[in-house]
Amino acid sequence: MKIFKSVLLLMIFSGICIMAKTEVKVPEIKTETVYINGNKNYEIIKPVFTNNVKFKAVNDEINKLIDVEALKEDEKEICVNDPERCGDYVVSVGPDLIYADNNVISFTINGYQYTGGAHGGSWVTAFLVNRKTGKIITDTLKTNNKAIFNKIQKYITDNPEGIFFEDKYTAEDLMNNAVVYQSDKDTIGIMYMSYAVAPYAAGMPEFEYNTKTKKLYFLDSYSGEKVQKVEIK
Repeated sequence: MKIFKSVLLLMIFSGICIMAKTEVKVPEIKTETVYINGNKNYEIIKPVFTNNVKFKAVNDEINKLIDVEALKEDEKEICVNDPERCGDYVVSVGPDLIYADNNVISFTINGYQYTGGAHGGSWVTAFLVNRKTGKIITDTLKTNNKAIFNKIQKYITDNPEGIFFEDKYTAEDLMNNAVVYQSDKDTIGIMYMSYAVAPYAAGMPEFEYNTKTKKLYFLDSYSGEKVQKVEIK
């Protein structure tokens, strides 16, 4: 079965005019909701940029990530091969607008898939789009901030604390495996999917980097009820 190309808990927005942290409207995006083969357990909320000339590259990437026709075949295969359990299978996909200003739009597409067993799997793909040119510039968040992955490498090595695997990671590994997104004007988030650097029970470890102050934090959600920002020197 080929459902997704990459493996956050599902976060969904809807509506044509979406509000970001900065209260900047994003009329360039609308959403389309599809229930695969009419199955309510297969809910796909797809973001679409209305100007397909300017934002064609973004729409093309979204269509590659959310392949509705492939999902239709997968749903049909599952429900034909295992009809008794068909109703328990769940696939949910939807976008989350993270940040927008006059220059960029930052959003993620998040998914959850359950096909049986103890738990399902979640995935997230980040997009940073130049609002003026329509170009995807997500990779610049990594290439412009390479040094932070050396700090993340040292922190993971020095502070497993039952959270991270004891495997040896290079800074390059950590950069390549990270999901990086712009979360505010001067802030980026660095997230690792389940099993990338920690077991499933640890969820998706996340770091935060302020590009203005050059401070890096680990968002510790494991030591108490509230998330604590631990500065990494």
